[in-house]
Amino acid sequence: MKTVNYEDNSDECFFEFQESKTGHVYDIDEVGLYFSTNKGRAAYINNLAFEGQTAAGDWENIWTIDSGLHKGWNRKQFLPAELPGYTSFRFRGSEKGACAVGEVEVKGKEVMDQEFSDTICTPKVTVANVTRDLSEPIVYSSDSTPVLTAMSKSWGTVLGGDELELDYVIGTSSAGRMLDEADGTATVLIDDRTCTVTETATGKITCVTSDKPFVAGDESRLDIRIQGLGSVATRGQVFRYVQRWSDTQSWGGLPPMEGDAVHVPKGMHLLVDVDETPHLSLVSVEGSLIFDETARAFNSDIIFVKNGLM
Repeated sequence: MKTVNYEDNSDECFFEFQESKTGHVYDIDEVGLYFSTNKGRAAYINNLAFEGQTAAGDWENIWTIDSGLHKGWNRKQFLPAELPGYTSFRFRGSEKGACAVGEVEVKGKEVMDQEFSDTICTPKVTVANVTRDLSEPIVYSSDSTPVLTAMSKSWGTVLGGDELELDYVIGTSSAGRMLDEADGTATVLIDDRTCTVTETATGKITCVTSDKPFVAGDESRLDIRIQGLGSVATRGQVFRYVQRWSDTQSWGGLPPMEGDAVHVPKGMHLLVDVDETPHLSLVSVEGSLIFDETARAFNSDIIFVKNGLM
């Protein structure tokens, strides 16, 4: 994320982000704004908007800050393909001071702007500082690419032993293609830990998770490969290894008490699986804080989410 321009005057302010590469657009998943205080909310409400620029150069409104604005992170998430691709984006304020925000976060991908399913690339080989194109191009085809469409669960215990079902289709026009058209051997890695494949069928892989020791700073990764078909496009879906709030081992034997502060470091996914937590003074989240259906009340004076998920 790079800032290209920033202006502030009595009529309008904006800060604009770097334009995409030629032939590419941005596919935006999430936008976030951080405000350190609730003071001065009126300057932002209905005055600060997130906009995307089309290939024709027109700016379109994507999200306008409304009365739901609050102290801390304010986020807007978008479903896959909900937005068209934009070549650039910006925050624009229609009132002086509307651009005075604490932090900005935009998540997404830079993708090729094309409607057709195939991409042709010419490989290059460099030997002794001499580069030559190979005679045969390589074709990347979406109709030959396995795509993950569903997961039976998105989290499981760090102890392992959870059965996970992964549904996929091959390409956009060949859903239901038989797995045995390929060799049929599938491998699944979650955070580089083997998920042991127990069954493969048309469009479905079933595996059982391994255990997962905590690694500070680790990020969730899902890698699925089918021999003869290659890697499965997961489209950003991940499986998270969770530590349960109810398990005393998650706390080293001593769970938090009234007035305590709790820190969830990056790499940890903490599952709140209790009816009600004690009243805490602070919860700092750099990893993930997940709530299951049993959680009814989560009590804390301050919840601070820093590059984490909640």
